[in-house]
Amino acid sequence: MGLESCADLDYELPTRIRYGIGRIEEVGEIALRLGTRALLVTTPGVPHVERVSELLTMAGVEVTLFDEAEPNPSVESVDYAGEIAQQMGCALTIGLGGGSSIDTAKGAAVAVTNDGSVWEYSIEYREGTRQIEHPPLPIIAIPTTAGTGSEVNHVAVLSNHDTEQKGPLRSDLIRPTFALIDPELTVTMPASVTASTGFDALTHAFERYFAGSWHPYVDMMTENTIATVIEYLPRAIEQPDDLETRARMSWAATQAALCVLARMGESGLHIFGLAVSAVIDAAHGRALAAIMPPVLQDLAGAYPERAARLARILGDEERAERAEPAMCRWMKEIGMALTLEDLGAGVEHLPALVEATSRKRLESGYHRPMSESDVRAIYEAAMDDGSALSG
Repeated sequence: MGLESCADLDYELPTRIRYGIGRIEEVGEIALRLGTRALLVTTPGVPHVERVSELLTMAGVEVTLFDEAEPNPSVESVDYAGEIAQQMGCALTIGLGGGSSIDTAKGAAVAVTNDGSVWEYSIEYREGTRQIEHPPLPIIAIPTTAGTGSEVNHVAVLSNHDTEQKGPLRSDLIRPTFALIDPELTVTMPASVTASTGFDALTHAFERYFAGSWHPYVDMMTENTIATVIEYLPRAIEQPDDLETRARMSWAATQAALCVLARMGESGLHIFGLAVSAVIDAAHGRALAAIMPPVLQDLAGAYPERAARLARILGDEERAERAEPAMCRWMKEIGMALTLEDLGAGVEHLPALVEATSRKRLESGYHRPMSESDVRAIYEAAMDDGSALSG
């Protein structure tokens, strides 16, 4: 299957980006433009909470702290954050942390102004996705990781433990009003989080690169993002205090999300990765890493020219068949050469993984029709004892 002709491109970036070392000092002035009461959303143990709270208070913004955001945020926790914001009369939400904190802030902003559970606005809601009727509260996103890109995108990923689903709430209305990207805030990330979130950044560019359509502007961003992460993520892991490296990774993560905003389709990697996170509650980046080898191997056959270029960017021969082993070799270098077994999954999880895989997204987003046995084969290959990660 070859690439089609140059795709149409509609591109908007309503989020106002403030990027640079030390830009966190501007949070009070920015928040005050949007309101005088803010819900500050974060996860337990995230650094910088006290500093950000002080900056907001000094600017005249009253802060309500919600530090119960969850990894892979559940619908219940997001709905609860929205209830608190409403009770406290908050005029804006601020997500401080990784994608979980920012996505929770987005969901809470929706919950304050719209009725029902936020899950009803997810594309995976089985009763039919509801449209957001009323504009959410303004949102400020302050990432302390470099990977999810939630600071500029139109997505909040939610987990429904009752149905074992993980699905996105997608709407232009939840794009943050401001993204305050200060690379200095990422220095405190442990090596494992640096690796997992950095790999997530690469996968966002990967999604667009192997989506089956192309545009020169999007290709430029995706290839630059992939090359930057491949070069600088190992350095960020080995030299966590290197601000230049952290700055490059912070921008690569944001740029990867800008690739997503091109809305030119997806490779399918996240379709499988979200199912893994839903069933075994694995960290998002680690779930994507486990599923990468079999998905890339499949995509290399569909888009050999792109796979060959990816192999070259990874430092291997420019041949499609070298893309998967080259990727696996690099993943081993950053400690992300994982299988589903490494994440705690066994063959007994295969039926649930197949069931949790979004058929709706597969039908609209994958490069070929996928039967139930085809989907199962992807997970079986990712369950491998390690042979798929050789090369």
